[in-house]
Amino acid sequence: MDVKNLESAAAELSTVSATRVPTPAELSDGNASSYTIKKQREIIHRIDRRLVVILAVLFMCSLLDRTNLAAANIAGHDSWIS
Repeated sequence: MDVKNLESAAAELSTVSATRVPTPAELSDGNASSYTIKKQREIIHRIDRRLVVILAVLFMCSLLDRTNLAAANIAGHDSWIS
């Protein structure tokens, strides 16, 4: 390697190390700490309730689908199942 290549590589390396990715704490505007513990718990419970309902509906659909496939197989309609 010649000196020009080493100098350009060193300049590129210093540019890359100078560009720093900010941490999530630096990106936040400070509003996260303005919520009280009670308010944080209410928000988490609200999200949990929504997720539980959605996941329960998805589980029921999955169970219904598996049950119908098993019933169709027993009834002799297995030619179109696979």
